[in-house]
Amino acid sequence: MDGKEPKHGGGQGVLTAICVPSQYYLASGIVETKTNEIPVARQLFENLDLRGRLVSLDALHTQTETARAVVLDAGADYLLTAKDNQPTVHQTIEKLLPAPKADFPPLEAHADSVPHPGVREEPRGEPLDPHPVGHSRADGFSVGGPGGPVAPPNRRPPDEHVTLLTSAEPQKLDARRWLELNRAGFGGIENGLHQRLDVSHNDDRCRIGSSPALFVAGLLRRISNSLFMEWRSHQPHPDYLTTTDFQAAMGEEHCRAALRLLLAKRPSLKPP
Repeated sequence: MDGKEPKHGGGQGVLTAICVPSQYYLASGIVETKTNEIPVARQLFENLDLRGRLVSLDALHTQTETARAVVLDAGADYLLTAKDNQPTVHQTIEKLLPAPKADFPPLEAHADSVPHPGVREEPRGEPLDPHPVGHSRADGFSVGGPGGPVAPPNRRPPDEHVTLLTSAEPQKLDARRWLELNRAGFGGIENGLHQRLDVSHNDDRCRIGSSPALFVAGLLRRISNSLFMEWRSHQPHPDYLTTTDFQAAMGEEHCRAALRLLLAKRPSLKPP
């Protein structure tokens, strides 16, 4: 589950539940301007059959009541995350579940010595002057040369510590599978559904201000994405197909494929 707010809308967002990796649409709810995703997600739990499922949510939903609703009420297992902006959660985790001792020594190289895109490594040789012209000082400013001040160089972004939490037993969810599902959840919504909503459906240009109208528009767009994913799964080279290809295929022969999908007793997107 993840939410998305159109940039030019009335301030409301849409919280969507999909399956991964298929990206099939399950349900959605409107997040009003005076609330957030947490109560909307708990309402969706009641409307979905989640028994035996794994429910993945972002760090906003790392709440006791949400976890209890997933496990005790819905009969599922949660996949939650805790980030650096949740220090209390991190302290509780470290107190209840101390990190086990590593079975291997850490790398000798410090983390800051790993090259990062946009950061230039200084050549090794004679010691450098602590404040040479054109280099940054410790306070983040640059020393200007003959041409004037020098812009601060690109810096390596600070490392973010993310803790993964689950109620599933190790026999049901091992570490490798856990990471695969975590990446599939992020890729399926952020890099899949949400990207197609922005690029192919112009979701961020949507100016709908009414919550019921936004819900209907969001519902149709997300069902359209599910139909695209189903159609793509039956094509010879699915990785190279886009929503535009799906729309073109549905419009061929005077929308014959689209009409067959709507009017058939057993709709199918498989090639005839």
